[in-house]
Amino acid sequence: MTQEQAAHNLAKEKYQKLQDSYSSLTEELKSEKDNHAKTNSALTTEQAEHKKTGEQLVAEKEALQKLQAGFEKEKLAAEEAIRLTNEAREAAVREKNEAEAAWEASQKSMDELEKQLIEKETESKTQLEERDRQIKELQDNNKEFKSCLENYQEYLRSQIQEAEEALTATFFTETQQREISQEKQEYEAKIVQIKQFIGKV
Repeated sequence: MTQEQAAHNLAKEKYQKLQDSYSSLTEELKSEKDNHAKTNSALTTEQAEHKKTGEQLVAEKEALQKLQAGFEKEKLAAEEAIRLTNEAREAAVREKNEAEAAWEASQKSMDELEKQLIEKETESKTQLEERDRQIKELQDNNKEFKSCLENYQEYLRSQIQEAEEALTATFFTETQQREISQEKQEYEAKIVQIKQFIGKV
């Protein structure tokens, strides 16, 4: 085997290794993209549910305020009735007792509604904390994904440098040099794509 053939075989093996490495990194990049898309989808769904819960909470709070206003109005009406019927003591006492019983029942209803409101506020707070945790997790994933892209970018730069060095070698045929030059252009195009993608992360 001549020196030129040995160099040719060595270059061929190196090219095959580069192709294998590139395929592996491409699969890893695709997997990272899929995970990124799934995380964003889950976060969007969680945000929509949180918004819906917030709107329901506001509506229930407004209903409770209206109910409290109605109870207060009923209490004032009962007290006015007691004052107007003071001359008829028995009737006034009966009306007073009825008003107090109604107030007690309404107060129990208010207490129950307030309890439900507190429970919903606690649940909403828990959902907010979970959303914040997911946002932080997404940010961490984005950092890790960006680091992976940057490492891949450095790898491509090293391949471009090796291709440039190979193009200056005299033992490659014109066909091999064209192949190496084409690979170099593909590496450069991928670097441009990665830079654009990193800017979006």
